[in-house]
Amino acid sequence: MPLRPGRLANRLPFVTSPARRLRGVATDRGWLAPAVPGSDLQIAAVMAEPGKEADAVRDIQALCDWPIQASPNLRRIDVPSASELAAVRAFDPARVLLS
Repeated sequence: MPLRPGRLANRLPFVTSPARRLRGVATDRGWLAPAVPGSDLQIAAVMAEPGKEADAVRDIQALCDWPIQASPNLRRIDVPSASELAAVRAFDPARVLLS
């Protein structure tokens, strides 16, 4: 899911499903996950070129509507290649879910 301002909310006035079992939220920028079940989300992994992890963390923090911290065990995910993106986008040709 593309991460944009207003896309993710820190709190909601309703619950559609208990978050006790929440494993994380995948975005086009990285992986947000609780450090322990039931805790606040943190930036667990970023999609970035080697050495650009801090920039990726700042980008995610700027796009979230709440102060989100990076995990002390932050991981880097390789940026997908053009052929990998094309393969995934074949399942979403209108780019409703994928940017």
